[in-house]
Amino acid sequence: MDEIVEGKKVFVENEYDEINTSEQNRMKKQEEYIIDTKQKFEDLESRLMKFHTGRSTEFYPANYEKILEDEEDFTQKSEQDTKQSEDKRLDFQANANQLETEIRQFGEENAESFKNNQLEIEELEVDLKEKTEELVEESEKRRKKNEEEEFYIGEKKERQDQSAADYPQGVTEEIIENQNNSTTIRRIVVEGTRTDIYEKTLYKWGGIFYTKNGTNITQDIWDRESR
Repeated sequence: MDEIVEGKKVFVENEYDEINTSEQNRMKKQEEYIIDTKQKFEDLESRLMKFHTGRSTEFYPANYEKILEDEEDFTQKSEQDTKQSEDKRLDFQANANQLETEIRQFGEENAESFKNNQLEIEELEVDLKEKTEELVEESEKRRKKNEEEEFYIGEKKERQDQSAADYPQGVTEEIIENQNNSTTIRRIVVEGTRTDIYEKTLYKWGGIFYTKNGTNITQDIWDRESR
């Protein structure tokens, strides 16, 4: 975000510098033209005065006044052009300053929004990590309790499961789309007369949970036993 804002600022500054330089060059040429024209008028005036020295004054006054009027008109026109150029430069400067202010405000607002979103994501990650640790801890407690009470955990006793006849020997995989926006990968592992059902449930918010015959297990057990 800072790079975008800085890029726009540099673009505005460069454009302003180009226009300002062009305007300064134009004004310089105009000033040079005015000086040159004034010099020409002065030379013309000097020549006219020399030409009419000792001659009839019927022609000279009218033409001389015309020259002075033309010179005054030219000077006024040049001053007007100079003022208009300066007004344009000031208007562009004001617009450039306004645009720079808007770009800076935009960058500050988006930076604050990004910061808030990042904090929310970090809080969610912390909550998810804590929830996962709680589930793993609960799963381990149940596993130990089952061991103490001599409940079946998959390896200690031979079983005669009626569901073994419903599936072929080996691993059968099913994918189930649940109504709570989660997806479950179910693997039915049949070995002889034993059937173990492993499930891996994935939630859209990022959580992943593993079970074996309805009891929570770790990813390592899922990877090792359900293939």
